[in-house]
Amino acid sequence: MVILKKRITSDENQWKNKTNINSVIINNQTQKLKIPFKYILILILSFCATYLQAQQKKSIPPTSRILFVFDASQSMYGTWESGKKINIARNYLINIIDSLEQMDNIQMALRVYGHQSPVPPQDCSDTKLEVPFGQGSASQIRQRLRYLIPKGTTPIANSLEKSVNDFPPCDNCRNIIILITDGIEACDGDPCQASLNLQKKGIVLKPFIIGIGIDPNFEKTFECVGHFYNTPAEPILFHFYLDYLSFTNS
Repeated sequence: MVILKKRITSDENQWKNKTNINSVIINNQTQKLKIPFKYILILILSFCATYLQAQQKKSIPPTSRILFVFDASQSMYGTWESGKKINIARNYLINIIDSLEQMDNIQMALRVYGHQSPVPPQDCSDTKLEVPFGQGSASQIRQRLRYLIPKGTTPIANSLEKSVNDFPPCDNCRNIIILITDGIEACDGDPCQASLNLQKKGIVLKPFIIGIGIDPNFEKTFECVGHFYNTPAEPILFHFYLDYLSFTNS
């Protein structure tokens, strides 16, 4: 156990030294709101590192493909703490992308929902792959995020189902979904079943969900969908250790 703790501490320190990530202050209006996105990033990268270690015998290193599923529904215009939720989520994701962009064997893509059709009426098909995997996708994602306008509903299940086609065929890739949202499913879909189907088919591992001001009463709604982290109050570092141990022992 002592050796395991030292290894985890060493891994965490390596990521901190490599990425030089600090807690982010979203904007001047939210200077008191420090979002510890570095811990989520450490968690994601540690998962990638563990997988890479397991694949060391392969001549070609595997690629980790990360699909961000971003909530641009009408509720993201709401105020949380001292700022608009859409601005907090946008800046939060841009900082994560800035760090991931510096790493090898990482590809990123962006799917957005709730940004095409205003409510009412409710359009549960409002989900779109805005930036596919490919060269230069990081800069394209940043650019697309800056011009998103929250309009519609929250079709989480449909977005997860559509993500099946967002990952092109690849024999040496590891696929990850990170959902950033401020609310729960608003259509008739079942996010839990959609996530389970993706995992059963081997398309992705268990998704990550980053909550932006989600009501604590709704947190259990996401337990069956993936690894849930409600920003910023939850002690994310503690969950990083639990998930790291869980993943390495699986």
